[in-house]
Amino acid sequence: MKPLIGISTSYCSCPKSEEPTTRPYDYLKSEYSQLVVKSGAFPVLLPNITEIDLAEVCNRFLSGLILSGGGDVSPELYGNKDIHPDTRFERKRDDYEISLAHHFEGPILGICRGLQLINVAFGGTLYQNLATQHSNSIDHGEPERITTHTINIERGTLLYDIIKEETIVVNSSHHQGVKDIAEGFVVSAFSEDGLPECIEKQDDRILAVQWHPERDTDRINFKLMRAFVEITKGQYVR
Repeated sequence: MKPLIGISTSYCSCPKSEEPTTRPYDYLKSEYSQLVVKSGAFPVLLPNITEIDLAEVCNRFLSGLILSGGGDVSPELYGNKDIHPDTRFERKRDDYEISLAHHFEGPILGICRGLQLINVAFGGTLYQNLATQHSNSIDHGEPERITTHTINIERGTLLYDIIKEETIVVNSSHHQGVKDIAEGFVVSAFSEDGLPECIEKQDDRILAVQWHPERDTDRINFKLMRAFVEITKGQYVR
């Protein structure tokens, strides 16, 4: 039987009249599910529910969890009361994903926002806006504008063990990034301006990347996702 991989969804609490519905809704770009299927697993989309213990349900049925991309993480969660004008967040999504990050017992893969959420969930902080807050920042794109840049992967990390290359080119579409790394994590890849591009928990249970492997299913990104599926099956050996 194929492993079941849960994927967190984005949440819209205040839809506009031109959107599919004027009621709150959960949503996810289809590329995530397609990559999971191509990698030999079955995707399960997780709604933004805080009224039940979703982690308990996930632990019972899922082999792995993907914390997907999307909007920003609430600055209040990392002690920042001054909210940058470009910051957009849904606190309901933050709360439910933080609960999953802490209580899901299986392997977790964070993607873009997922990396940022994981770092905050375990005590790290973020730059709210790289262009104005991170010195000598390269172009990391914007949430709806994609660019590319190189990253350098640290030897001896899980990411290097999977990719087996020191330098690769990744897509990039984010305006926030990791500032202070959470305790218990290591940075396994950096961009040219020193921004963390991948973090991983020292017990290998959590791996999170700042780019979007679902957007470019090339050799590198497919290798990453296939390795994650093997990890969920207990069949990946470093």
